[in-house]
Amino acid sequence: MSGTSEAGLVGFSACLCAEAHLAANNNYFAGVIGKVNKYLRSRWPWWRVVLVRNYGSNPWMDTSLAAVALLLVLTVIQTFFFASYSYFKAPKQN
Repeated sequence: MSGTSEAGLVGFSACLCAEAHLAANNNYFAGVIGKVNKYLRSRWPWWRVVLVRNYGSNPWMDTSLAAVALLLVLTVIQTFFFASYSYFKAPKQN
Protein backbone atom coordinates (compact mmCIF):
# COMPACT_ATOMS: atom_id res chain seq x y z
CA MET A 1 0.00 0.00 0.00
CA SER A 2 1.17 3.46 -0.69
CA GLY A 3 1.42 6.14 1.98
CA THR A 4 -1.41 8.27 0.63
CA SER A 5 -3.97 5.49 0.51
CA GLU A 6 -3.01 4.39 4.02
CA ALA A 7 -3.30 7.96 5.30
CA GLY A 8 -6.66 8.27 3.55
CA LEU A 9 -7.84 5.04 5.20
CA VAL A 10 -6.73 6.24 8.63
CA GLY A 11 -8.47 9.57 8.09
CA PHE A 12 -11.62 7.84 6.87
CA SER A 13 -11.78 5.50 9.89
CA ALA A 14 -11.06 8.42 12.23
CA CYS A 15 -13.93 10.33 10.64
CA LEU A 16 -16.28 7.36 11.10
CA CYS A 17 -15.27 6.78 14.71
CA ALA A 18 -15.40 10.42 15.74
CA GLU A 19 -19.11 10.23 16.54
CA ALA A 20 -19.00 6.75 18.11
CA HIS A 21 -19.90 6.51 21.77
CA LEU A 22 -17.68 3.97 23.48
CA ALA A 23 -18.70 4.23 27.14
CA ALA A 24 -19.94 0.83 28.28
CA ASN A 25 -22.21 2.01 31.09
CA ASN A 26 -23.73 5.07 29.44
CA ASN A 27 -25.08 3.98 26.06
CA TYR A 28 -28.41 3.04 24.50
CA PHE A 29 -28.18 -0.67 25.37
CA ALA A 30 -26.73 -0.27 28.88
CA GLY A 31 -29.90 -1.64 30.50
CA VAL A 32 -30.02 -4.66 28.21
CA ILE A 33 -26.32 -5.35 28.67
CA GLY A 34 -26.75 -5.17 32.45
CA LYS A 35 -29.66 -7.64 32.37
CA VAL A 36 -27.72 -10.07 30.16
CA ASN A 37 -24.68 -9.90 32.44
CA LYS A 38 -26.87 -10.41 35.52
CA TYR A 39 -28.50 -13.46 33.92
CA LEU A 40 -25.15 -14.94 32.91
CA ARG A 41 -23.79 -14.50 36.45
CA SER A 42 -26.71 -16.43 37.96
CA ARG A 43 -26.47 -20.15 38.69
CA TRP A 44 -29.08 -21.44 36.24
CA PRO A 45 -27.02 -21.01 33.01
CA TRP A 46 -24.06 -22.79 34.57
CA TRP A 47 -26.19 -25.66 35.84
CA ARG A 48 -27.82 -26.00 32.42
CA VAL A 49 -24.42 -26.07 30.68
CA VAL A 50 -23.14 -28.75 33.05
CA LEU A 51 -26.33 -30.78 32.63
CA VAL A 52 -26.21 -30.66 28.84
CA ARG A 53 -22.48 -31.34 28.70
CA ASN A 54 -22.55 -34.29 31.10
CA TYR A 55 -25.92 -35.87 30.35
CA GLY A 56 -27.06 -34.50 26.98
CA SER A 57 -24.77 -36.53 24.75
CA ASN A 58 -26.54 -39.87 25.32
CA PRO A 59 -30.27 -40.32 24.56
CA TRP A 60 -30.57 -42.89 27.36
CA MET A 61 -29.34 -40.29 29.82
CA ASP A 62 -32.04 -37.89 28.63
CA THR A 63 -34.69 -40.58 29.07
CA SER A 64 -33.48 -41.57 32.54
CA LEU A 65 -33.27 -37.93 33.64
CA ALA A 66 -36.85 -37.33 32.49
CA ALA A 67 -38.00 -40.49 34.29
CA VAL A 68 -36.27 -39.44 37.51
CA ALA A 69 -37.81 -35.97 37.32
CA LEU A 70 -41.27 -37.47 36.71
CA LEU A 71 -40.91 -39.90 39.62
CA LEU A 72 -39.77 -37.10 41.90
CA VAL A 73 -42.77 -34.95 40.96
CA LEU A 74 -45.17 -37.87 41.42
CA THR A 75 -43.65 -38.64 44.83
CA VAL A 76 -44.15 -35.05 45.97
CA ILE A 77 -47.76 -35.11 44.75
CA GLN A 78 -48.42 -38.42 46.50
CA THR A 79 -46.93 -37.09 49.74
CA PHE A 80 -49.06 -33.95 49.57
CA PHE A 81 -52.30 -35.88 48.94
CA PHE A 82 -51.56 -38.46 51.63
CA ALA A 83 -50.79 -35.73 54.19
CA SER A 84 -53.91 -33.74 53.31
CA TYR A 85 -56.10 -36.88 53.37
CA SER A 86 -54.71 -37.88 56.75
CA TYR A 87 -55.32 -34.40 58.11
CA PHE A 88 -58.89 -33.99 56.86
CA LYS A 89 -60.05 -37.62 57.13
CA ALA A 90 -58.36 -38.79 60.28
CA PRO A 91 -59.31 -42.33 61.40
CA LYS A 92 -61.95 -42.48 64.11
CA GLN A 93 -60.74 -43.34 67.59
CA ASN A 94 -62.65 -46.08 69.47
